[in-house]
Amino acid sequence: MPEAFVVNIPKKQEINNASQLVARLDLPAGSYVIFGKANAAALKLNGTIDFPQGFECKLISESTEDACLLNLCSDGFKGGNWGTVALNIGVNLPSGGKVEMRCTPGNPGDILLFNVVVSAIPVEPLTIINADPPREEGHHFNFFKDVVKRTTALSLAQLNP
Repeated sequence: MPEAFVVNIPKKQEINNASQLVARLDLPAGSYVIFGKANAAALKLNGTIDFPQGFECKLISESTEDACLLNLCSDGFKGGNWGTVALNIGVNLPSGGKVEMRCTPGNPGDILLFNVVVSAIPVEPLTIINADPPREEGHHFNFFKDVVKRTTALSLAQLNP
């Protein structure tokens, strides 16, 4: 069975620079499905004000990337709320290469990242399909349309006795 690669960084990292490197994994030649995960918290700016804090994290290898945008809120003296970054990409690295997770804070940019993990699982073959979003079809969608239609008809009947 082929070897999988994992980098685990439990240490807290304050995100305060553009495109700040938070994890890196060097990989030998091959095709991989790569996952990146991190927990994030908004930090209080000065302990007195509430404000939203946006930030972006990317999982990047060669010219392939996945990005996640989060908007966390700080609540003054108590600190802030939490979020999870979840990213994945598929890459073919014929000569080997690296995968990096990089994060960029918004303004004012007080974000704490922790429990960062990047995993690369070798797969052969790897088929990457870029597609349009799927259409909503099938039983669940039709059921929902029927419920809306019946609810609308019932509401109209109640309005016009």
